[in-house]
Amino acid sequence: MDNLLFQVGLLLIVNSLLRSHIKARSGRAMYLVFLLGVPLHEFAHWVAAKVSACQITQSQFIPRFTHRQLGYVQYVCPWPQPLRALIHTWVGLAPVWLGGLILVGSPGGDLAQTSPGMTLLYGALGVIIAQCMLPSGQDLKIALPGLLILSAGAALLLRPAHMMSVLEHVIVALQTPLSCLLVYQLFAVLVIEGGRLAR
Repeated sequence: MDNLLFQVGLLLIVNSLLRSHIKARSGRAMYLVFLLGVPLHEFAHWVAAKVSACQITQSQFIPRFTHRQLGYVQYVCPWPQPLRALIHTWVGLAPVWLGGLILVGSPGGDLAQTSPGMTLLYGALGVIIAQCMLPSGQDLKIALPGLLILSAGAALLLRPAHMMSVLEHVIVALQTPLSCLLVYQLFAVLVIEGGRLAR
C-alpha cells in the first residue's frame, strides 16, 4: 500500500511539473488546444454552479492569452457550511468530471480503430482534455475543504480495514490514467523541446 501511494504521489507531482512546463514553453500549437479547451473547462464550472443553485457573478469563457488566468467563472454560493464546502468541491472539480464523461462516454476509442482520421481526432480530444480539464491551482484550493469533509465522513462511516481497501482501489484506479498522462506529457515535452532545438 505504501509503495502504491508513493507511486501515485510521484505521478501526480511529475505530471503537475510537466503540465506547468508545457504551458510555459509551448508555442502557437498550444493556442488551439487552449482555445478549444478553456471554454470547455469554464463551461463545466458554470454548469456545476448553476445546477447547485449558485449565482454566477462573472465569467470569461474565451481564453485571454495575455492574462495569467485564461478564463474563469465567479459565483456566489447561497448554501450554509458544510454544504457550501461540498458545493465548492463539486464546482471546483467539475472539469475533471466532464472530461472523464467525455472520454468514457464518447465512442472515439471504437471509432479510432476504423480510420486514421478518427484516431487523430480522438487523440486531439485526449490532448485537449489532458491539458485543459485538469483542475487549476485555484480549483484545487476551493475544493480542498469539501474533500477533507468527504474524507472525514468516509473515515467515520467505514471501518478502518474497509477504508484502507477502498483507498487502495482508488489508488490502483488512478495509476493507469496518471501513467498514460505522464507518457503523453513526456512526448509533448520532447516535441516542444525538439522544435525549439531545430530552430
